[in-house]
Amino acid sequence: MNTRQNASRLAGILGGALLAAGSATAAPITIVAPFTPGGAADTVARSVGHALGLELNETVVVENRTGGSGIVGAGAVVRSAPDGNTLLLTTDGIFANPAFDNPEAQAVLDRLIPVANLAEAPLVLAASNASGITSIDTLLEQARQREHPLTYGTPGVGSAHHLAGIEFARHAGVAMTDVPYRGTAAGAAGLASGEIDLLYGVSTSIQPLIESGRAKMLAVTSKERFVLLPEVMALGEQYPDYNMMTMYGLMAPEGTPPEALERLARAAERALQRPDVQSQLRGAGLVPAFQGPQVYDKALAALTAERKAIIRDAGIRVN
Repeated sequence: MNTRQNASRLAGILGGALLAAGSATAAPITIVAPFTPGGAADTVARSVGHALGLELNETVVVENRTGGSGIVGAGAVVRSAPDGNTLLLTTDGIFANPAFDNPEAQAVLDRLIPVANLAEAPLVLAASNASGITSIDTLLEQARQREHPLTYGTPGVGSAHHLAGIEFARHAGVAMTDVPYRGTAAGAAGLASGEIDLLYGVSTSIQPLIESGRAKMLAVTSKERFVLLPEVMALGEQYPDYNMMTMYGLMAPEGTPPEALERLARAAERALQRPDVQSQLRGAGLVPAFQGPQVYDKALAALTAERKAIIRDAGIRVN
């Protein structure tokens, strides 16, 4: 074999090695969304995930893995390699869910570490037109005069929606009964038909009922008015200690290197500054709310402690 042939063969070997190395490092980043497609959480995963890929110059895919109120998707993430290539899109509620009050589920949650908070929003409290409730004042009047408690719909026992109603009833000194539905869409149908008096939900699921004249938006569950609904009162205006926000963030399996977490967090921060991402989040009734790993960790821990205290004091149990 002559010198030119040797050089050509060596170049081929090196080229193949480089291609193999490139392929090895080109594995996509997977964001596991443990919720059904089409909801607010799924929107966050896909809009931020796409922008994250652009910021990192890498492929980002979203995989919906539902089941167990989010624990199935969380389990898939904690079993993955802690290399920053598999992330969980999660909400605040998963960490305080009373359905996970068992060693197996808690062991899964304990193996997740924060990457970044991405978005947030308050819930909306709406009343069915059939109820005759048009404001918080008329709600309180009815709650105090009616023989039976007012009913409010939620997407499940122990959800932020459920706890929002418990906290409102406690602050206002009235009795209310929660009615669990299989998702906010089913609750919205119950509100439209007058099956329930009230509903806690995300603004995008309730807005069509408002526009069609079948329900009235009473308040948002935050301390201050929500930037996307400035005309709607915040319950914190009337009850200063009241605040029930929903948060959407990214988690990684424990053992993920700090430098990988920081790299992902910085890319997420830049992604949230993109006008198209902000527009998509607003369309889902959310606003960007970036927090890096350390700040998000503290915020999530404080919120989880508050939610668990509400659950404990209310005696909520899930069979």
